[in-house]
Amino acid sequence: MKKSWIVQSNYLGFVILAFFVWILNSVHLWNQAHHETTSAPAIMANYTVEMKQQRQQQVHYYSHTRGDRAGSAILDMLTAHAFSFHREGRYGGSCNIDSLPYLTLDAQHDLIEILGLARELPFACPTPSTNNNTWHRMLSYDEYSSQESIVFNQRWLEYIRSRASTLQKVNQKQIFKDPGAIQIVVHVRRGDVSFCHNSKYKRYLPNQYYLDLIEYHKERYQQKYAIPTPTFNISIYSNLVDPNAHNSQEPKESWDDFTSQGYNLYLGSNLAQTWQAMMAANVLIMSKSAFSHVPAMFNRNGTVVYTAYWSEPMPGWIVVPREQSRNAVQQVRKMARKECPRVE
Repeated sequence: MKKSWIVQSNYLGFVILAFFVWILNSVHLWNQAHHETTSAPAIMANYTVEMKQQRQQQVHYYSHTRGDRAGSAILDMLTAHAFSFHREGRYGGSCNIDSLPYLTLDAQHDLIEILGLARELPFACPTPSTNNNTWHRMLSYDEYSSQESIVFNQRWLEYIRSRASTLQKVNQKQIFKDPGAIQIVVHVRRGDVSFCHNSKYKRYLPNQYYLDLIEYHKERYQQKYAIPTPTFNISIYSNLVDPNAHNSQEPKESWDDFTSQGYNLYLGSNLAQTWQAMMAANVLIMSKSAFSHVPAMFNRNGTVVYTAYWSEPMPGWIVVPREQSRNAVQQVRKMARKECPRVE
């Protein structure tokens, strides 16, 4: 009788133990089913799904049309485009909410056509869509402009260059007087930039600054490519002074500083020809200006020389040393004190 009770007790203990094992296993399976999404791989999986949904929704981002100079307006559009590209979305266009005059927009249209980017940089505003897979969003200026150093990367640059249909047509033989020479193109911004304007003089680069850069890069090019007796064709591009334009002034420095060296001087040239020359140059020396910044982005095979200002340089550009830039600022201040004492 005692032995039978012991057997029954052992059997009951086994049943109870098996029951507890079953409960623990059930709890474990339930936790797995309901809490595994908090793990790192699951979070990344969800993020990937969200990105795929965003691409399926065809997110279109829009920016406000700028009313300043065409070069600045297009650089702004390119920044918004790069931001959209970085977000795996699409740039829907520049929206003229402020009803800017047609003359302002015509200049922007013309330069975009020169680049062959009419499809990538359209003028459009968000519109209600019957397609649930399309999402339109207006960007604030600060939202994308603050990301310039991040979104202007090599991946985006290769993409936007591949979409610029006119780049294949840029030919030195059709642009320059001496197509067999090494082409150095220089943008000298004048007109609205003067060292006698408190708000503008910091963007002014003196003639000697450009002359020094030209000589340095002539020597650098000769050494880099081991050319014994190179022939250089130097082209200086600048704008004519518009007497009706706000803050426009005759330059106080003489253009003779360039022409006396035998350099070609082009004042107020056709915009298409100017940008084509900048895109085709073997060496492009920029000014602190969006007007040369934009075509510099599409110069594929040359050297781009960049002087620091608020717009960031692209990958591969040569940045002028800070000491040289600071010396130029000091020189401009001396010129300002001499010619216009009110400027500090």
